[in-house]
Amino acid sequence: MTKTAPVTTAPAPYPVDVTVDGVTATASVTTTAARTRVTTSVPGGPFVKNVALTVRAAVTYGAGPAPAGAPVTFVIKRPDLVTTTVAATTGAGGLATASYAPPKAGGYTVSALAYYPANTTATSAQVAFTVGN
Repeated sequence: MTKTAPVTTAPAPYPVDVTVDGVTATASVTTTAARTRVTTSVPGGPFVKNVALTVRAAVTYGAGPAPAGAPVTFVIKRPDLVTTTVAATTGAGGLATASYAPPKAGGYTVSALAYYPANTTATSAQVAFTVGN
């Protein structure tokens, strides 16, 4: 038997009952909170300084994509360790994108923070990329 709760269901014990051949049984099932996950990528390359590239974050909530409009912040660290943040929001399918023109050649990292649902922050792993002259 399978019963599926909506992703908005609060984590808690809930009664579940089933009737088979006129016999009813009741049990308690505890739900767990849906998790927000973020995966960051930098598609394309090779990358050249002062030429815009696209950073992407795929945001999921539970078993599906986060809804359109979920806020995302990209955190980009330059070779000189200066950090830049770029704000974006998810579109259809939970994908957020932002444009960034790296000002220096060298090694960069990017990660993303997704703020969905409210009062929740999920952080992606850092992704490294290299920018040439």
